[in-house]
Amino acid sequence: MQQGALHGFRETPNGVPIMHLSFTDDSELFGNATVDEAQRVVDVLKVYVWGSSQEIDMSKSLIFFCSKTTKLSKKEIEKTLGNQCKEGFGKYLRLEEDFGHSKKVVFEEVRDKIKTRMAGWAEQFLSQAWKEVLVKVMAMAMPNYAMSCFKLPIGVYSDIEKAIRNY
Repeated sequence: MQQGALHGFRETPNGVPIMHLSFTDDSELFGNATVDEAQRVVDVLKVYVWGSSQEIDMSKSLIFFCSKTTKLSKKEIEKTLGNQCKEGFGKYLRLEEDFGHSKKVVFEEVRDKIKTRMAGWAEQFLSQAWKEVLVKVMAMAMPNYAMSCFKLPIGVYSDIEKAIRNY
């Protein structure tokens, strides 16, 4: 970055560039959509592999392009980074990465998982005490990660509370 080969992402024109975000054993890298910058990323990753003795599984890697990136540039960058990389949106830590216009749609999956899990519990012959334990330990803990990262829409909260009450 100091040499001007990598640019990162700036929230504002004068803001500090963000080059990467790291989470446990995952990383997100930011840069301009050019073949030169992609080659610099490959060079940095090779140094990381050499220095850490860890391998990078490119089959689990995704490339996200802005809408202004041409198809030709996308193909060249994918080739530079390794043809196992995929373009598109997926999940990260069990949440959809693309929020689109509606967060409620993304978090419906969290709500649906809770409902599905509780439906399975309903089929079992459990005492009231065990049902209460399951609700407190499992159902109320399932949305914790999503809630720690994002402010869930009030409709999702209401749906989860309603499912727990109905159980």
